[in-house]
Amino acid sequence: MSSGIFINYRRGDQPGFALLVYERLKAAFPGVPLFMDVEDLRPGTDFADYLDRQVDKCAVLLVLIGDRWLHAVDDSGQHRLDQDKDFVRIEIVSALNRGKWVIPVLVGNVQMPREDQLPLPLKPLAGRHYVHITSESYKDGFHGLIRGVASALKRPTGRSRAWMMLGLALAGLSVALGGAYVVIANGPREPTARAATAEQPAQAVEDRRKAQEAAEAARRKVAEEEARKKAAEEDARKKAADEDAQRRTDAAAFAMGQTAYNRDDYADAFRIMKPLAERGHARAQTYLGFMYQTGRGVPQDYGQAVAWYSKASAQGDAIAQNNLGDLYWDGRGVSKDYGQAMAWYRKAADQGQATAQTNLGLMYENGHGVAQDYGQAVAWYRKAADQGFAIAQFNLGFSYREGRGVPKDDGQAIAWYRKAADQGNAGAQSDLGFMYENGRGVARDNGQAVAWYRKAAEQGNAIAQANLGAMYEYGRGVPQDFGQAAAWYRKAAEQGNLRAKTNLGALEESGKVPKVPSSKR
Repeated sequence: MSSGIFINYRRGDQPGFALLVYERLKAAFPGVPLFMDVEDLRPGTDFADYLDRQVDKCAVLLVLIGDRWLHAVDDSGQHRLDQDKDFVRIEIVSALNRGKWVIPVLVGNVQMPREDQLPLPLKPLAGRHYVHITSESYKDGFHGLIRGVASALKRPTGRSRAWMMLGLALAGLSVALGGAYVVIANGPREPTARAATAEQPAQAVEDRRKAQEAAEAARRKVAEEEARKKAAEEDARKKAADEDAQRRTDAAAFAMGQTAYNRDDYADAFRIMKPLAERGHARAQTYLGFMYQTGRGVPQDYGQAVAWYSKASAQGDAIAQNNLGDLYWDGRGVSKDYGQAMAWYRKAADQGQATAQTNLGLMYENGHGVAQDYGQAVAWYRKAADQGFAIAQFNLGFSYREGRGVPKDDGQAIAWYRKAADQGNAGAQSDLGFMYENGRGVARDNGQAVAWYRKAAEQGNAIAQANLGAMYEYGRGVPQDFGQAAAWYRKAAEQGNLRAKTNLGALEESGKVPKVPSSKR
């Protein structure tokens, strides 16, 4: 009767583990022949025939399957298992054909190969139950393997059991292994259930009972886990649906609030926006902050403005971050703090918010909260100017005119002033008038100077009003007109422009225009 143990493994795929299995089996089954390597073959030996004979001497063949077993290739890139002369394949096929007890042993985190992954002669291997040994189940895995091999060694093998095949069902013997199962299967059972019980009257029955209980517990655990998973998925789906519905409702309400705000119905806008803000709607919080800051729809309250801007800023709303920076700059609702203003401007500027980029440029230009740095000022002005922000374009034009942070360049100054002036920026219009009056970057043209001064003056720009008054006083670009000169001087003087006050006083003292009592100015 065959009684040996054949260890089938591929060199390069867990070779150290194969030696460990050999040593464990040698200790567990003293006197039982173990076959593992073919290093003692004499020259001229028929390799396939030799392996076949060695397999025939064994009762059980262990197939060690590591992470390289299935996909091993030769030097030409061909899969070894597809080759008839591959020794691993020869040994397994021989054992399967001879009806040996074949036990796949999975080593590490590998899966049992599927039938469709195996060549035709090896496909029956996919149906064999296996032993799985990992670093986590090392002890229990070897215990199960040894018990499985012991069971295999006690059963008849090869032709000596042919008579038993009549009337016997194919079945598997499950051996409890820790919290898992080591299943050694696909050969026939022992001659009858009664014979098996007589051989192992208590242990076999107890093992089967434990295995069944463990299997049922595992089934219940899987079912419970599936039920929990489905319940969690359903809860998540309902939550997502509720949140989506709330978002749609809030979006519609926010649009209504914006509409009310844009038609200057600030009280209604506040009424709509407040519940949204309280639910965490960031842009509604920003609107609320702005209404408190400006006193639109509610009494002006800088503290409330800071509170709502802070909530929106924490959610990353760039407009709120910029406006919160403004309040820190001005010391409204909070103590004046250029450092905090700088921090909030930077957060908004880093998101591309043009107003914040411009404010950051101003901080660098004036040295507020940071060392004065005209280069950095120009860099931030340019980011905002490239987005079409008129104030930044005006500031960038001024930087070129004065040579701050960039080489002085009147042509570039004119170009940026014009971009801002075309958007109605009064400062740029006034400076563009100055460039035309003095012939800087353009041919001197008093007519153009008067035109740009007038645009800015009509928007209330005091410098432009004073300059336009001078153009009328001296008849530059317009007919000389002391009355018009006095009128524009007076508008600028009322805003505190010292040049306008001086020139207006000189006209009145010279008698070119009548004096106007200060109370009527």
